[in-house]
Amino acid sequence: MINKNTQEAIKGAKIRLYQKDLFSQTWLAWDSSSFNQENPQETSADGSFQFFLPAGTYYFRVEAPGYRKVVSNIFRIDAVTPVNPTFELTPAKWFNFGWEKQEVKLKLPAITGGETPVGLNPESEAPLFSLPSTAGAFALTSLRGKPSVLSFLSSWSPASIEQLPILDELGSEGNSAAILVQDKSSKIFVFAQMGGYGLPLIVDEDGTVAAEYLVSNLPTHYFLDRRGVIKKIVTGVLGGEEIKDILISY
Repeated sequence: MINKNTQEAIKGAKIRLYQKDLFSQTWLAWDSSSFNQENPQETSADGSFQFFLPAGTYYFRVEAPGYRKVVSNIFRIDAVTPVNPTFELTPAKWFNFGWEKQEVKLKLPAITGGETPVGLNPESEAPLFSLPSTAGAFALTSLRGKPSVLSFLSSWSPASIEQLPILDELGSEGNSAAILVQDKSSKIFVFAQMGGYGLPLIVDEDGTVAAEYLVSNLPTHYFLDRRGVIKKIVTGVLGGEEIKDILISY
């Protein structure tokens, strides 16, 4: 969120998201509680915000003291996607009546051939990161030494819920890391206990790592060789034998 005239970041702007209800065909404030997010959100000091949205049809309303209110165009998402457009707000001279229309330009990583997101290519080194998990701090470097798989999931995605027991059953044989995107650590500890998962669940609470890996679908699996180099990227639910076969090939 930036000032249109000065290009400076705007802190504390309020962004409210609306979704078209499929049954009533009316616009309702998006129910974010099921996805462990807040709606509305407020921009941080650098003017940023981010929603991680399931498939659907949406639009934004943006308000900030001293600026003209903004309503976005209607946009559609066909898969779970991080959405964080930049709006340019015009300072209001007098009273803030009416809404200014602005287009949401989504910079979404494309999926090529159903497997490889543009931007993170096979044979490039996987970006390093360190995140909290249900077993303590997790660093990507801990997977070095043998082929491994990074699986980006969430506790609110049905496909992810289907994938988790498969990864859990593989255990150390799979040398896997289950990264839950935009989930709160406190919730994931309870989620892990209720599900009886022995596999450490890694928490990417604000979606920073998922964004760095250009994740646009859940689940997304990054297969790495023993040096931490990306060898293959696959989206969707994978069976245990399929995961093992891919790992063996590297």
